[in-house]
Amino acid sequence: MAEKRDTEIRELLSKIASLEDAYKDLEGTVTQFRELVLQLQTYVIPCIAHIHICVTDSSYSELDTLRTQTQTAQNESATAASQAAAMISLNMKLQSSAAKNLARNIELEIQKLEARESKELLGIVQVSILSIVLRSSTHTHACYSHTFLNFTSNRTLRQHTAISFSFASLIKWT
Repeated sequence: MAEKRDTEIRELLSKIASLEDAYKDLEGTVTQFRELVLQLQTYVIPCIAHIHICVTDSSYSELDTLRTQTQTAQNESATAASQAAAMISLNMKLQSSAAKNLARNIELEIQKLEARESKELLGIVQVSILSIVLRSSTHTHACYSHTFLNFTSNRTLRQHTAISFSFASLIKWT
């Protein structure tokens, strides 16, 4: 029983570790993307300035064309940057949601294990006390044993019901 629970906990911890690795990998990807955007911005701005200097020597119609092209390129760059930021934001929200969901699933599994253990304990206590009652020879001792059996059973059932209730409310919450 404890070994099974330990195995399940190890599996859940393994899942957590793999999700943390995936999260770190995605963070690295986002960092690389940000660096690439900065490099592109650093490259585009000097090129635009160079084009502007070269165009001043040319005719005014070419200058207007290049200004239009430059403005278009800047607008496209700004649009791409804002779309990238939106995608990064959505990705972060998705990762956060996945982490919360994983935490909820782990808590749910732990509560299932605790409920199963409570049920097994109730069975053990009932059998043990019933054997004591059957072995007792005096009526008074049997009466006390029966009362103790009822008290212990009711207490264990209340604990199990409380766990089941919190388990049910957790399922409704998710």
